[in-house]
Amino acid sequence: MILYILRKNTNPKSAAFGKHFAYPVIEETIELDGLAEHMSNHNTPYSKGAIKGMLTDMVGCIKELLLEGKNVKIADLAIFSLGIKNNGGAVSEEAFSVSKNIKGVKLRARATGELIAKNLNLEATLKKASATTKVAGNGGTTGGGSTSGENASVSGSDSGAQNGTINGGNSGNNSGSQSGNTSGNQSGSGDSGQGEPGNYRLSIFKYGSGTMHVTNDSEQEINNNDNVPSGSNVNISVVPVAGKVPTAKINGNTVVELTENDGTYTGSFVMPTRGTSLEINSEPSDDLLDNGD
Repeated sequence: MILYILRKNTNPKSAAFGKHFAYPVIEETIELDGLAEHMSNHNTPYSKGAIKGMLTDMVGCIKELLLEGKNVKIADLAIFSLGIKNNGGAVSEEAFSVSKNIKGVKLRARATGELIAKNLNLEATLKKASATTKVAGNGGTTGGGSTSGENASVSGSDSGAQNGTINGGNSGNNSGSQSGNTSGNQSGSGDSGQGEPGNYRLSIFKYGSGTMHVTNDSEQEINNNDNVPSGSNVNISVVPVAGKVPTAKINGNTVVELTENDGTYTGSFVMPTRGTSLEINSEPSDDLLDNGD
């Protein structure tokens, strides 16, 4: 069951201003230890410790193979590879320098097999989150309202205002996740360190030559290292370089969904109760997540 909340686009500069969009609610992040325990409960002769040991070795081997320039495909999960983050182009091959023209290397993941969108749409069910649903990383609640009569399956046809389905035609949409380091260009990563409600620093990293704005609900620009009240909306608006699809992440691993309308991509997130980093890339080169093999 995938819980979702509805958020209203409050950016008056966006063509989607005033419209409501669904966003998934992440209630918990399962780490390697939790995954091993979960697997050990599936009628397997292997203990939690043995499974965790194998998974830990697998992670290390994947990293080793990626650093050798290889892709690693885990069937029905993802194809893992490394991408390069460019820092502008050089005027000639002779003028190109790794130190000047490359920002770093990052991990890419492309859904494959059972996890491509058209297959997920056949199995996933959606439900609107309740007003008291805990949201991981935000230290608060969703404010999504009641859950009664609001289930949705991801196959078939719509049947009511809140009871409905998502057509399998969504298979062309990107659905996946990516992670990876950006060679020290971002800070404050991780899900720990929750604090009390208050004002917290927002570190903003902007990459690319597109137009990027970060604002609050009063349309005031939020600048790098500004203090932002926890629980308030942080709105993102990006006009990317032609042909590019921008990306946005908070704390290095949480993807902020950006919705396109007339060439402008907008999205938002709720400021957590801790210092947070926001990374916006208006012209990612080869790190977009595809679906399929």
